[in-house]
Amino acid sequence: MHEVWNDGWDGAHLALLADDFIAPIQVSDEEFFAWLETNPCPIDEPSTEVIEIAPRRRRQQFLEGITLLKLDEQALQVQRIKWIAAEATTYARQAQNPIQENIQDRVFVAELALTLGLTEYSAQALIARAKILTTDRRQTLAAVDSGRITLRHAEHIADEGAGLFGDLGTRFERAALIMAEGMTPAKLKNELGKLRERLQPDDSAERHADALLDRQVRIAPNRDGMGELWASLSGEDTVAIDAKLDACVRSIKNAGGEDGRTASQLRADVLVDLILNDDSGVRSIRPVVLLTAPAATAVGGDAPAELQGQGPIDADTARALIDLSSGFYRVLVSPTTGKVVDIDTTARHIPESVRRLVTLRDGTCRFPGCNRSAVGLDLDHVDDYARSGYTAADNLIALCRKHHRLRHLGRWNGILDAEGLVTWTSPSGRVDVTHPANPVSVPKPTSIRKKEPPQVPQVPPLWAGSVWNVPPNSDTYTRFIGPPPF
Repeated sequence: MHEVWNDGWDGAHLALLADDFIAPIQVSDEEFFAWLETNPCPIDEPSTEVIEIAPRRRRQQFLEGITLLKLDEQALQVQRIKWIAAEATTYARQAQNPIQENIQDRVFVAELALTLGLTEYSAQALIARAKILTTDRRQTLAAVDSGRITLRHAEHIADEGAGLFGDLGTRFERAALIMAEGMTPAKLKNELGKLRERLQPDDSAERHADALLDRQVRIAPNRDGMGELWASLSGEDTVAIDAKLDACVRSIKNAGGEDGRTASQLRADVLVDLILNDDSGVRSIRPVVLLTAPAATAVGGDAPAELQGQGPIDADTARALIDLSSGFYRVLVSPTTGKVVDIDTTARHIPESVRRLVTLRDGTCRFPGCNRSAVGLDLDHVDDYARSGYTAADNLIALCRKHHRLRHLGRWNGILDAEGLVTWTSPSGRVDVTHPANPVSVPKPTSIRKKEPPQVPQVPPLWAGSVWNVPPNSDTYTRFIGPPPF
């Protein structure tokens, strides 16, 4: 730097060069290039003798090392796919009829999701891809094993090529592998859709009708009191919705009503207004929500509240929801433990107080790994009502319809204890515990099924990391690594 200073560069130019390495340049592109034209670099190119070779060699060794690690990781991924496909086939063979096969498939999906820490939707997709890659797309899986493509490439090939068999499937896989070696997974996904259309242009309407059956809308909580809304719709509907939002934003801007909001903020506000408000802008829909807030917050305090299905929200938002409500639930909370001990209401035309208490206590579906809000879910008797004749909070848990059926048909056992914890035992012996969102004191533990849990199997499972448990009175367990490599 001193040598450059002595060569006649002024301080402003040196500062600008230094800023290139620590912060973005704050001048426009036109100003920057105009300065370069009038200030050619006075420093000669360094000779090849002064170039440091060691850093280059170290970087080459680094790149070679992570390439080897990548190959090892992909080999393990291929091995996992083969195990999953083999075990899924074993489950299917154990079924005696299509109904039992469907139940076995659901049990396997649930256990695999819990073992790998995935959602059931992701586990189901993983199983479907494993079956495809070990049968109709073996060449794709071999390309992953050899390091020619990544697993993400293979997943896109499996998804986009689903339903293509015989010569059509072979042509699709051959072309897809050629494209995959020179594309990123994201670009490959777009190109595979075009390839599929070129190979089978005649049944596009039928395939669109089948895909339309999977349309859905989902929500998910986000940080800082925010939430996410995700929808899978037909292409024409998504384009029309996007055009509608843009048209509304342009109308607001032309009328001078943007108030400093960005286009993205306006699109979000327009979407909320179209769905929740009437033509006059008044909130016409008042959904049933459970909001837990300190009394001091309701009258102006700063303590945060909690919105069921979303999480913590600030005091101002809580008071806005309170203003929209037509009735209140009075929740009695222990001042020492914070546990809910009672709940009632003064509102009319609402479910019985027991349903409200269980919904508030559970927060979500109590099946392991399920995060659906407990509002509106089934309340399942822990001890069958036909046998016990007992309906109370300590004999009920919230379950979504899918897991309600799986609990009865898939031989899942569990225990609801005095703290509101549900201890589940899967058909293969895996044990998981689900915790209530708002702990409630109940008088006694109740068994979900009045029979002994399954005995410890003597044969290890076919997937890695599964846990087989001995009867509940023991704390010991055995962890198996998996079967011999294929």
